[in-house]
Amino acid sequence: MDKSNFRLILVTIALCTTKGDNNEKNATCLYGKYGDPFILKCINNTNSTSWDGPSSQSLTVFGETPYAHDDEIVPELPNAENLLLVGDFSAGEYNLMVINLTHNEEGYYKCNAIRGKIPYEFRYFLRIKVPPKKLTTNGRNGILIGKAGEEMHITCNVERGVPENETMISLYFKGNVIKKTFAEMLIYSFVPRKVNNRDIFKCAVENLLLDSPLEETIRLKVLYQPSVRFDKNEYNFSVYEGTDFSITCFSDSNQVTTEILWEANDTIIEKQIQHLEHLPLNIANIQQHHEGKYTCVAKNHLGIGKKSIYITVECCQVKIETTNATVIVIISVILIVTIFLGVLIFLARDDLSVDNQMYQSRDDTADNETTVHRHIGAEIQDNRMDLSGGSASYGCVNAQGNSALNYAEIIFTPGPSESRCVVHGKENMTIYSDVVLPVASVAVH
Repeated sequence: MDKSNFRLILVTIALCTTKGDNNEKNATCLYGKYGDPFILKCINNTNSTSWDGPSSQSLTVFGETPYAHDDEIVPELPNAENLLLVGDFSAGEYNLMVINLTHNEEGYYKCNAIRGKIPYEFRYFLRIKVPPKKLTTNGRNGILIGKAGEEMHITCNVERGVPENETMISLYFKGNVIKKTFAEMLIYSFVPRKVNNRDIFKCAVENLLLDSPLEETIRLKVLYQPSVRFDKNEYNFSVYEGTDFSITCFSDSNQVTTEILWEANDTIIEKQIQHLEHLPLNIANIQQHHEGKYTCVAKNHLGIGKKSIYITVECCQVKIETTNATVIVIISVILIVTIFLGVLIFLARDDLSVDNQMYQSRDDTADNETTVHRHIGAEIQDNRMDLSGGSASYGCVNAQGNSALNYAEIIFTPGPSESRCVVHGKENMTIYSDVVLPVASVAVH
């Protein structure tokens, strides 16, 4: 047989203890894959080498049935055709090879060698590698039930196979490994919150003998008592008397909410026991006696959740109904007033000189003749002109009053009209329209 045709297997060697009836022997544990060739090595440069191996006829694991001496296999062995001695025979090297590893070759092996005058003994325990199997979790049908705020445990169990230290269990959450072990059981402890409800964990077992990892998922079902919220973010409300008020209470719980109700000043006013998760509070035509604290209470088998609001009732709301036309009129009036005030402010600026004397013109001297821009004679008292006892026709103001003031005032006594006078300001500074005065006895301030 061409020895080069045999594929050698790299094996994991671990120190183990194997117990027989009344004796104890230490052996190096060797593991091979079923159906693969496997080589058990002894020392070289020996004068003599012999191999003992397992036998189905032995009553103990240490049967020590003769298998070979130097380069010869014992032909009486039932599996003699599945055994071969390999190595450099010329150098005294005789290794025992299992051509096709089966359960018949599993068991205890011993090599006895003599080098010079020194005896050597090597013990092995050969086992067939077995992949892990039967991954289980403590979830029932993949669901693990717990309560918010109370410790929970996730467990993953596996039959690790052979060798045991080549099997690793990992626990994943959201794609990340949160715990791993080479033991046959993984335990992960934590305290859940209600936000962990429906979280999914995954147990995975990895081994080189597996084509793909063994996997089991666990979905959490976290039970928690109700928590209450409203459809409005406020908790203190001011409401006008005579208006309507509405707010809705929502309950979030697991298991379901069994009862939800509204209390007004600690008295139940609305109640729902049909496993609904929301309950509105509607108050039509609210009055002063509706003022106070309102509390929404939700219940399930685990406990109670509640939250309160406070309603203050304001008296006498003034209702103003507006239409599009009303809005347009209001805006127009505001614009007109703004423009008018702007003109007045511009004309009344401090840096403009104000001509606050009064002028008159007459139209009684001739049909088509007008005496224009005659100053009204007066004695000036601030910006007031007194024409008492004087002529209003041809007098002239001798001195101007306070030019910082932007007005002039005429005071006159009504009488029979002898002529028609027009009183106005200077041409380019006139603000008011001309005034037609009946001239008689006239006093000017």
